[in-house]
Amino acid sequence: MKKKRADSAPVDAVVRPGSSYHLFFNVGNINNNKIHIRAIVDCDWVVFRSWSKRKQQWFYQINHMYFFELLHRDGYLKKV
Repeated sequence: MKKKRADSAPVDAVVRPGSSYHLFFNVGNINNNKIHIRAIVDCDWVVFRSWSKRKQQWFYQINHMYFFELLHRDGYLKKV
């Protein structure tokens, strides 16, 4: 069982609530974005938001923690 901190994120978590990260795949890629981690639910699911330049609004998404571990391992996720 993973140890928990006060912010409910596992000790070995790649992302932390309240942090911002750059998703950078390559120059000119439309998927490059800055994301803000809002919450971690059940130590497995990450709630994050990103700004849409075209629609001028925030989009909230939920992904599994493994998604962020893969992005971090492959070098696409950088902390701001």
